[in-house]
Amino acid sequence: MNIFDFDGTLYRGDSSFDFWKYCLKTHPRVSRRIPKTLVAAIGYLMSSISLEQFKGRFYRYFTDIDDIDKAVESFWDTHASRLRQDVLAHASKGDLVVSASPEFLLLPICDKLELKLIASEVDKHTGELLGPNCKGREKVKRIKMAGYPDAYQKAFSDSLSDAPIERLAEKGYLVTKTGIESFPFEKV
Repeated sequence: MNIFDFDGTLYRGDSSFDFWKYCLKTHPRVSRRIPKTLVAAIGYLMSSISLEQFKGRFYRYFTDIDDIDKAVESFWDTHASRLRQDVLAHASKGDLVVSASPEFLLLPICDKLELKLIASEVDKHTGELLGPNCKGREKVKRIKMAGYPDAYQKAFSDSLSDAPIERLAEKGYLVTKTGIESFPFEKV
């Protein structure tokens, strides 16, 4: 079994941010939240609010979308082309994706790819985080809580912050914009 990060790894870019941009175009009411989103982003960048607090404020735009499930489906109809075929070539049915993005956003594409998913639990109607952001060491905690194995053949991520999941694998890989290379554990 292999383990994958999603954003920047299986998907070119950040699916949460791309979904927001998509919703700005398809659900104009979302734009009314831009000023508060910018204030929250500045607060996060200046370390006056946590990442979880930022995401909780950012995801409030979900309340402006009448049918969030339909929006997610339409998003993947237009954005599945952003999946990285070079990384997907290493995936097999039943491999595990662990991501900080909202679970409800990634579940349809992971189901289509026949990949298992652990992701941040977010209320799709209110934008409220229902648990810790699934990032860094939290990914390993969530893997263990879900009863998945403690060891994997390969791990793939685009971020050094994913060293905790990389250490679960026999072989770790760093996904860059141009390819896949051995994970640089010495830099962590």
